[in-house]
Amino acid sequence: MMMPEGNCTEVKIPETELVFTICVDAPGLKLIHNNKEVTVDLKDFENPLALRAILDQEFNIDLKDPLNGRIAFYLQQNININKLINSLNKDKAIPEPNVCIHFNDRYGECDKEVVLEDDGLKLFNYSFSTEKKEAERVLNDHYYLVKGKIKKIRKIKLKGIPVHENLLKVDIDNTTLIGDLEEILDSLKNFALDHTKRHYVSQFLYDNMTIEEEMYYSPGPWIVSNKIEIAEVPGYLPPWKDFVKYELPAGGNVENGIKLLVSIINGYKNPNKAMAVIAYGIIAWAKHFFVENFQYFPHMVISGPNQTGKSLLVDILRTLYNFWDEEKSPKSDFQLRKILAKTTIPAMFTEGNFFSSFVQTNDKLLSTLTVAATSNVILEGGSKEYGGVFLAIRSLIVPANNTDVETLAPYVRDKMIIIDIPRDEGYTDTHEIKTPRRMTKEDKLDMAAIMREVFNIFERKINEIRQALNVASREDAVKYYITLGYSILSEIASKYGIKLPEPYIPGFNESDDDFNEVVKGAFLQFVNEKKQNIIKTSDRDHVDVIDPIDPESALQNYGFFISTKHSTIVFNISLLTEYSMELTRKYGLPKLSWRRISEILGVKRTMLTRYGPTLNNVFEYQFKDSKETYCKSLDMKEVKEEDIEYCKEYGYYDTENKIFRVFNDDKTTSGY
Repeated sequence: MMMPEGNCTEVKIPETELVFTICVDAPGLKLIHNNKEVTVDLKDFENPLALRAILDQEFNIDLKDPLNGRIAFYLQQNININKLINSLNKDKAIPEPNVCIHFNDRYGECDKEVVLEDDGLKLFNYSFSTEKKEAERVLNDHYYLVKGKIKKIRKIKLKGIPVHENLLKVDIDNTTLIGDLEEILDSLKNFALDHTKRHYVSQFLYDNMTIEEEMYYSPGPWIVSNKIEIAEVPGYLPPWKDFVKYELPAGGNVENGIKLLVSIINGYKNPNKAMAVIAYGIIAWAKHFFVENFQYFPHMVISGPNQTGKSLLVDILRTLYNFWDEEKSPKSDFQLRKILAKTTIPAMFTEGNFFSSFVQTNDKLLSTLTVAATSNVILEGGSKEYGGVFLAIRSLIVPANNTDVETLAPYVRDKMIIIDIPRDEGYTDTHEIKTPRRMTKEDKLDMAAIMREVFNIFERKINEIRQALNVASREDAVKYYITLGYSILSEIASKYGIKLPEPYIPGFNESDDDFNEVVKGAFLQFVNEKKQNIIKTSDRDHVDVIDPIDPESALQNYGFFISTKHSTIVFNISLLTEYSMELTRKYGLPKLSWRRISEILGVKRTMLTRYGPTLNNVFEYQFKDSKETYCKSLDMKEVKEEDIEYCKEYGYYDTENKIFRVFNDDKTTSGY
């Protein structure tokens, strides 16, 4: 191949015979190697992970081979290539050389500034000499804040998902740091960050967040500007996050893939339920899109006894996505957050997992599971190893035993689509049916080809889907999600004259006992979330919602307060009205009056005096120990006057001994 004309440079990789030619091209840079030309976006060239992926996919230099990393490093650090980049976008994202920290109004100049020099970031302190007619600024001293040349600072915008976290990308020496401000500062400890003056570094970084760069949070399909784009590697990769690569292969025979799929589905005695699982599974990658537009996308549980084909359905979905990761049951909230952040491809568990039992014994795990069905963002800080920006961009597909599902709380089941496959509706295996374990590589390629068609049809329907979700109820949404997946598969199958079995549609029965259990079970979660939001948005050191000094003001400002002493929540009608709207929005329940909710919660409007001032027309909800347990715990103890009134039905105050005595069962008192 002849040397291309124009702005080009050759780079020989040290200790190898490999030579790359890099040229300026209209969209970015052109990489030429081994008689192959590839045009890459400038942002992808500057992203080490993206560049390594390009070397892997386009030039067959394996991502796991250390040579891949060496080539990416030498290409990105080459002086001549960087000159070409500067010619494309001169000085883009190069930070300002100095940022004023304190401006002296008297002399009209800065007397404390952070200065960027080749060997690091420094703090310069100035004073002013008045010996001459005009005051002259004089350098007093300077200190290193960071040792290392900061080359570029960019603000990161995550593609496909609107989040408010401020993510930065900082190039320092030969290292690229990506994360929120705390993560960046934590990483700068490796560059001798002066932690006592880290606020100055923060100011410098913040003032230089002017150039925006887009990247994907994790690999997988994303919806960006009404188009489906597939990210192959993660852009945001803190220490806790697993590196996962996703690729949907090209080619494959869609017709054969559909025939293989239908053959397996018809192997179930009730193919409608198998169809429902597959229909849900092929659109579950768009969880981030559904939650953004409707604030609800449930997980899926496939329940039933052993050997009914639950794991087979999961294997089919793995084959369709060409994604073979088998998730292990998370034992902690942190492990679940890692799973939810890994990729947009749904998390598929193996049968026999202990997920249900782990969820029931861990409140944080349970909370994260339920929040993930209604939100894409899980706000969490923490250390370098465990902190950062956690996004819940995946749904879970969990095969489970019936007994595991039955013990889940109703308000947890509300966040799940549960497809029960009893033994008489399960899968019957024959050697004529090609299950994924019997499929050849070509068969699996044909199955993956179905997903390419799914993406094409979904993309065409995006506006229609968004409009449908805007008017849907939560119960309608469950039906819509399954019907949507089914309609996409049916459209593909119809091209080849193949008819699919109709999917089973589970529903929420408002007349059964689960209705009341949802109202009861979700109340504490609602109050806790409201409490956390109040604390988060308050600019005061003390938020008067827990054991308030002024209970009346707490009721007026927030609609409730929490008493840790009495293990109670005291609230007014406005909180119940707000909770009614939450039940409709979040759980799809019909609109309930405050009277109906109070009846289900077992509370009545009353007058209370034990919290200080008299509180009229309020409700009191016991969230831990009962009133009886609390009062009996006061036996033979000195008590406050309000406790005497509160516990009078369980005992009386012994004025002679100045203690509270609890009645025995026969109404005699203790201690006699």
